[in-house]
Amino acid sequence: GINAEYGGPLHLLLISLVFLSTIEITVSSHPEDWKFIEQAKPEETLTFHVLLKQRNIPQLEATVLSVSNPKSPQYGQYLTKEQILDLIAPPIEDHDAIQSFLESNGFEVISYRDSFKVKGTVGSLSKIFSCQFSRFKHSPTGTLAVRQSSGRMILPQIFDGKVDMITGLTGFPIIPDKFAKYRMKPVADTYEYVIPQVIRRIYNIPANAQVTNPKTTQTVIEFLPVTAPILSDGFTFAKLANEEFSNYTTIVGPYTPSLSANTESTLDVEYLQGIGKKANNWYWTIADGWALEMALQLFNHPNPPLVVSVSYGWPELLTCESSVTNAKCVNSDAKDYVTRANVELAKLGGLGLSVLIATQDEGAPSEANLYCSNTAHPVYAIYPSSSPWVTAVSGTTVVPSTDSSEKRSTEAFPPICNDYPCATSNTELPCQSNNTYFQWTTGGGFSEYAARPSYQDKAVAKYLATPGILKPPVGLYPASNRGYADVSATGSRILIVRSGGVTVSAGTSASTPIFAGVVSLLNDARLNAGKKPLGFLNPLIYQILDESPSAFNDIYQGDNRCTLGFCCTYGYGATRGWDPVTGAGTPNFGELLKYINTKLP
Repeated sequence: GINAEYGGPLHLLLISLVFLSTIEITVSSHPEDWKFIEQAKPEETLTFHVLLKQRNIPQLEATVLSVSNPKSPQYGQYLTKEQILDLIAPPIEDHDAIQSFLESNGFEVISYRDSFKVKGTVGSLSKIFSCQFSRFKHSPTGTLAVRQSSGRMILPQIFDGKVDMITGLTGFPIIPDKFAKYRMKPVADTYEYVIPQVIRRIYNIPANAQVTNPKTTQTVIEFLPVTAPILSDGFTFAKLANEEFSNYTTIVGPYTPSLSANTESTLDVEYLQGIGKKANNWYWTIADGWALEMALQLFNHPNPPLVVSVSYGWPELLTCESSVTNAKCVNSDAKDYVTRANVELAKLGGLGLSVLIATQDEGAPSEANLYCSNTAHPVYAIYPSSSPWVTAVSGTTVVPSTDSSEKRSTEAFPPICNDYPCATSNTELPCQSNNTYFQWTTGGGFSEYAARPSYQDKAVAKYLATPGILKPPVGLYPASNRGYADVSATGSRILIVRSGGVTVSAGTSASTPIFAGVVSLLNDARLNAGKKPLGFLNPLIYQILDESPSAFNDIYQGDNRCTLGFCCTYGYGATRGWDPVTGAGTPNFGELLKYINTKLP
């Protein structure tokens, strides 16, 4: 997940909406490790997004649920981009007025009908927004950025009533060195390690399961400045773990392999490819922006991949802490940004994409309350996994069984397990700080903003009505809102090859590509049968949980009240069936495939 520890305090954009078209944005100061260099030259260029006000959002949401609901006659009848935009794009006169204004002021404009991608000079920006832009340098890495300087930004009057928000002009990208959990001292224990072979055994995936249809596409999403993995690491991992590694067929965005390969991207790629074996693999980097910009890019691509794995998140209430998320909210607050981003994510569901997002690794308290000090707001939702339009993936750890009747595996393991004994148990618990290698805890809870969607009403109501389960006191969490996680997969003691050597990784950032790989195998079966891909998964997941619960391994012990080595009073407890800790559970692939082959149109 995204880590805030870049060497300085968080810098919150303080944004106040003023009457009509004037907003004042106060940037208290730039982050300590970003140094002011000089005022930006008038001829320098910046790219940003102007998002227009949309229409008919309730109809869009109803349509997406209809094409994603197996009980609906419209199931699988996904929409085209044009059909979606015909429904929600603003009146053409509003669109044309904004486009004409921007072009007449010297900007290059690409129209996506409900938004514009705009490129222009600092001189033109200063003129229309009445503010200054400066050049900054990130001291540790030398990265340069041009951003609005402290002061007021005034929106042109013509934007009033037509423009929803602007992204891309304020805030600083975070340059993480490592994720916080990797600074935690590994716990000395006798637990064993996980490789794709172990995952296939525990999740009932045949050893020879692989993708055969070229239309079965999958991608990881990374956010700059996370560097790309080294391809040779993938091939070394495949050799040591008796796997097959495929090169990417498509790369979108900056591609920057580094000899000091990034743990996050390396983990994502090795495990998405390890489980979704031989799929058509993409690698996608978001150069500038956060969840909303990610969704915009995916939607506006002519042929986006069917399965999208995202290992990043941040407390939903703090989305506009743009020095961390790079959301760069202009004329909006966190709720505005999240609300618009949720619409953009719903549009992906309308296209038939499956977007899976990690619940993060700091438990229900989250990175916003690592030391349990905030008793008035003890738990924080993580975005974008808390969006009702994505599938949120939580993390489990493989532990020795306390059941003496459990048969431990006697299979032969590949060379990667010589120095790291690979797991022979099939028993899983939620990742908690007392059972994980890096003392981390899986996330999960309730969205701060989004109402509970109908597809999970029954499962969440049952959880809330079950007595004796750990929950925060009434009023300290939004119980009527969207509950997450939806599913889970193992995420602790994951072996990868990074910078040429075997190392231990961990996190829901492992669980997410693992579950995404399972979805690709299921999509492949659908496509080979001449059927549509699974698309937005959640209505299907909760229907299977209700009708065929054995398709998930139910994780009903443990809780997520801890963070990174600290345990708080409040969080959520696991129980039978759905819970915020591990969702519906981990996949039983054989049963999921059987259900999909026999019960779905």
